[in-house]
Amino acid sequence: MHNIKSACRLLRIRSRSPCIAHKYIRKPTTIQHYRNVSTAQCGDGTQETSNENKNVPSRHKVIQFLEEEPEFVRRLNSDFAEPYTDISKLPDFITNPKGRNYSNSALVEFYEKAKLLKPAVDVKYILDNVDEVQENMKMRNCDFDLVKMVVGPYKRMILVQNEIEKYNEMKESVKSQIENIDQMNFDGLTLEKQKAKLEQSLQYANNILHILNWVKRQVEAVFLANALMVPNKTHPLVKDGVTEGNIIETVGNKPELDFPVHDHIFIGEKLKLFRQSRMSDFAGHRNYYLCGDAAELEQALIQYTLDKLKARNFHFISAPNILKNAILEGAGVVSNKMEDLLYNIENASADGFCLAGTSEIGLAAYFSSHAILESQLPIKVCAVSTCYRKETGTRLDPKGLFRVHQFNKVEMFGVTGNESGTESEQLQLEFVEIQKELFSELNLHYNVIDMPANDLGLPAFRKIDIEAWFPGRDRYDEISSASNCTDFQSRRLHILYKHEDEYKFAHTVNATACAVPRMIIALLENGQQKDRTIVVPECLREYMGGKVILKRDKRRKAMEYIGIKASKKNQRCLADF
Repeated sequence: MHNIKSACRLLRIRSRSPCIAHKYIRKPTTIQHYRNVSTAQCGDGTQETSNENKNVPSRHKVIQFLEEEPEFVRRLNSDFAEPYTDISKLPDFITNPKGRNYSNSALVEFYEKAKLLKPAVDVKYILDNVDEVQENMKMRNCDFDLVKMVVGPYKRMILVQNEIEKYNEMKESVKSQIENIDQMNFDGLTLEKQKAKLEQSLQYANNILHILNWVKRQVEAVFLANALMVPNKTHPLVKDGVTEGNIIETVGNKPELDFPVHDHIFIGEKLKLFRQSRMSDFAGHRNYYLCGDAAELEQALIQYTLDKLKARNFHFISAPNILKNAILEGAGVVSNKMEDLLYNIENASADGFCLAGTSEIGLAAYFSSHAILESQLPIKVCAVSTCYRKETGTRLDPKGLFRVHQFNKVEMFGVTGNESGTESEQLQLEFVEIQKELFSELNLHYNVIDMPANDLGLPAFRKIDIEAWFPGRDRYDEISSASNCTDFQSRRLHILYKHEDEYKFAHTVNATACAVPRMIIALLENGQQKDRTIVVPECLREYMGGKVILKRDKRRKAMEYIGIKASKKNQRCLADF
């Protein structure tokens, strides 16, 4: 492998005969037409601005070097770049700044563009526990080759860095000789010629450093992108090898309904609570209108939930719904699945934007790149937001409110320290207790479930779901979850806390307080009566003007459909041309 000895043959530095790579160094070729070239970032992160009265900019000398030293570059490529990158891509990288693509990871791309701090992957833990991490990945359906995809590029990155340090030492030695050239004995060589040779050698070293620094950045991007796909550690209580979660607790009883039970779709149509018919033309499938009492019920659920959270000392935040892809990835959304899960906003920016699927992402972003005093912890915040989801991965529930493209939700989010090691676990359990209080007062029967390893996703250390009983669906279904992400999100987004004079990674916890459509479904199906009315839970009545039951408003007349899908007889087109 190319090493310090071969490098010294190229940069032979001796006080009496400093012949430095004579056979490799060409006289600089004049490169024309580089006037007014804007400042560009070079491979080592430095910036240079062209000037027609100066020598050719170093970035173009690098390109010239690549062309004139193909054999040496081939050795650099085989020893340091392959298989993670290819030095042949460097010229385009230098000359086309706007077209640079650092990584297929949006978060790594943001770091490379100096928009976020470097994601703090726990490399030491991975290297010290390769088998354990690999087993954890397999348990969580993320079974790629850790050694090949993460450990390999990391070790290569260190190798390249060591080579960079060697060339930096040589470079400093040459610079020192240039500074002290008047004190050297050149055995008859003129001062001007010797100085020119030294300067040529310095440029040669700079060219190699440009290349090696670029290689290092490319290999680091590969390492980071792969390492970001490694899931969080898993709580010891989480079961492996099962598809169903472990029921921790069952609360309440199934309602006794001595009449034919209907699902929420039937109830909603009969009481005119929501509309989904004839929406595909202007809003697509899996969309809906909440009407009358259902729209009022939505606002009642949100206000009821917020009042409960306010009493628990939550701070309210109104979070953005349009977020950059890098933030979603930093919070744990898998980068290569983002397009299947979320709506991209095209032409918004080169950085890439998505509509958020939950306000958890915006709340995590609120704390990103900030440090919190330990005395202020834990911090508990909540947000009401509209959530946007493609739901492209399932054909289940094509009608109704259970799986829809947008819905309103109240989300809880918390930041804790990590001094005792149990702070985030305690906050997660506190969030679950809040969920239980909310749902019990709504007269719901539900199971509290410790979810299995294959259902945790990337960020969760432990996830506890609550599944309510839906009589019309004749089964239990999820209405909320609470996830302890420990330091997974904080390492990627740099959410820190300050313990005395030391900055440490915080822990984050998130939980659903109220996912409105599913709560409406649960209330309609569990509250249905024989006379086709719906009983409003007592805790919501004050938010609905004292309303006790929901029933069809006979005063509301149905609209007549006269559109393009009506029969010709019933269409009413008033265009007069």
